[in-house]
Amino acid sequence: MTQKADGAESAWSNAFLNAVEQACETAMARLFGGVNDEKIKQALAQGFSSGVDWCCSEQFDADVAKAALAIGLAPEEAATGAVRKTG
Repeated sequence: MTQKADGAESAWSNAFLNAVEQACETAMARLFGGVNDEKIKQALAQGFSSGVDWCCSEQFDADVAKAALAIGLAPEEAATGAVRKTG
């Protein structure tokens, strides 16, 4: 990949991460807006962020594939993310 393409990919990745971060902040504000205790709010936000991180990880893909196999999907369906596409 050329340096220019790497820069474009990096810019896209940064824009995507910023969009995800803003969406998470909005979701947390809606979900936890009624919580007045700051320590509880921080604990909830940390759990929420961990869940988002997991959803964007390779571990998520492995967990989805394992669950798909457990419910009887063919290995190639589990490996290609057929469960996600139907959801």
